[in-house]
Amino acid sequence: MVRLYEQHDWVIFCILGCIFIFIFSFIFLHRDASIKEFLLLKKDESSNVVLSWILTSIVFFVMSTVAFSQFVPVVPKFITDLQIGGFTLNKFGFVFISIVLFFLIKTIMTYFFFTSLGYNKLLINLYLLANKYYFLSSILLIIASFTFFYFPIDELKYLYITMISVLFLFILKLFLYWFNKPQTMPNEWYYKILYICTLQIAPLFVLWKFLFS
Repeated sequence: MVRLYEQHDWVIFCILGCIFIFIFSFIFLHRDASIKEFLLLKKDESSNVVLSWILTSIVFFVMSTVAFSQFVPVVPKFITDLQIGGFTLNKFGFVFISIVLFFLIKTIMTYFFFTSLGYNKLLINLYLLANKYYFLSSILLIIASFTFFYFPIDELKYLYITMISVLFLFILKLFLYWFNKPQTMPNEWYYKILYICTLQIAPLFVLWKFLFS
């Protein structure tokens, strides 16, 4: 397959911006920790967990958008009809805002789920684990995005490989949440299943249908 030359400077800007955010986070929030030290970091040894998790989430949002926005078939008409100053969202903006809103709503619902059950103290463990998980996922997305835009790779094969990888990472996340030490989920098995089904699996299907239907 021969791909016509296109300008993808915006991809490089996104990647460099995300790398800068990670460098800032490691220098100022994790006290010059190495990647290995960061991944082995425990709650008692960590600081700025929530802020670091927010920055890592931003990187994940951006790189997820870069990796998948090219495959969204169309921007819904009700989105394109919303114009501000004559401008409307393209595929990148549509996917980015959708992912941000998806995770924002999921985070709020997760907070209420844990606090309503009296497990709000577990949230900090959840944020710490999620921070590490989304950091590694973002690194993989950076590599995947750079490969797709700057190497002659078949788009369909890339999509299949990426989706299989995402499915594997998602299943891995569920296992990590369930079995992680220190504890990140409620003690009762039925609450764990409820959380996984309603706040992990179901929202992902909704997002997929919204973006690719």
